Amino acid sequence: MKRPLKTTSDKSVTLTATIKKGISQETKEFTVNVVKETTFNEVESVSVDKAALDIVYLGTDKAASVTQSLTLVENGTNGTNIAWTSSDLTVIAQNGQVTRPLKTASDKVVTLTATIKKGNTQETKEFKVNVLKDTTFTELESVSVDKAALDIVYLGTDKAASVTQSLTLVENGTNGTTITWVSSQPTVVATTGMVNRPLKTSNDEVVTLTATIKKGNTQETKEFKVNVLKETTFSEAESVSVDKAALDIVYHGTDKAVSVTQDLTLLTSGTNGTNISWVSSDSTVNALTGKVTRPAKTAADKLDTHEIFVPFVPISGRVRFCVTLAALSVPL
Repeated sequence: MKRPLKTTSDKSVTLTATIKKGISQETKEFTVNVVKETTFNEVESVSVDKAALDIVYLGTDKAASVTQSLTLVENGTNGTNIAWTSSDLTVIAQNGQVTRPLKTASDKVVTLTATIKKGNTQETKEFKVNVLKDTTFTELESVSVDKAALDIVYLGTDKAASVTQSLTLVENGTNGTTITWVSSQPTVVATTGMVNRPLKTSNDEVVTLTATIKKGNTQETKEFKVNVLKETTFSEAESVSVDKAALDIVYHGTDKAVSVTQDLTLLTSGTNGTNISWVSSDSTVNALTGKVTRPAKTAADKLDTHEIFVPFVPISGRVRFCVTLAALSVPL
C-alpha cells in the first residue's frame, strides 16, 4: 500500500471482492480510508521548505533597503539543509554579513541563491536584495573628500598668482578631518597664513604650502603654490637706504665738491618721505641754509666735511660729503 502524500488528503478506496465457484459468483464491496502520510518525503520536504523559505531582516530593513546584516536560515523545518551563495561577497557574505557600499559609491543589488536539499532531492530559490550605501564617510573617504574640497581662502582680489594679503588656511575639514600646514618659507608665509611681502627692492616670492589632511590613522597631503608679490612701496629701512643712496649736494654754476665758490643747496627731504638734516664740520658752511663763506684770498682753500642725518623714525642713516671751499680771488 502506498499512502497519500502528506501534502494531499486521505484517500477513500473501494475494494470489490468477487467470490466464485463454478458458474456461481457474487461480489462484495469494502470501503477503506487510507490515511495520508504524517511526514514528508524528500521531494515534499524540499518543496515545502523552499516555499516557506525567506530572509530574516533586522530592524526596519526589507529587501528593497538593507542596511544591516541578514539572517540566512541554514535548516528547513522538514529536515532540509540550506546552503547560500552571494553574487557579491564583498557586500553580502555567505553568512549574511553585510558590508554597505561607501558613501561615495552607489547602492548595490545582490542576488542570494539558496539551495534546499534533502537526500538526493534539491531545489534552488533566489532573493534579490538592495544594500543601501553608507550615509557617513569612512576615514579614507573623509580624508579623500576633504582633500578634494580643500583650498586656500584669499582676501580681496588676491589669488594664487598674486598674493598681497594674509591667507586663511583651513584647519578642519567638513568630514571630521584635521588639517595642518607647512610652509616652504615661513618668513614669507607663516603656517598661520600670515603674509610678510618681500621688500620693494627684492623680488616676488613663490611659496609652497603643504596641507596634511588626517582622520584616525588615515592621512594625505596636498600642495599649493602661491606667488607673494613684493611691496609696491618702500619700508622705512628701504626708504632711508634709497634716499641716502640718491642724496647729493646741489652745486651751482661750475662748482663741484673739489671747488666750491657759491652757496650750496642742501636738500631737507627725500623722495621716499624721509627728512634730511645736515651737520657741518666748519662754520664756513651753514648746515641749515647751505650758505658758504669762502676763506680770504690770503688763506688757503678749506676742506669742509658735511655729515647729514636722514631720520625716519624708527629708522635713520648718516652719510658724509666733503667739499673744498676755494679761497676768494680778491682780498677782503
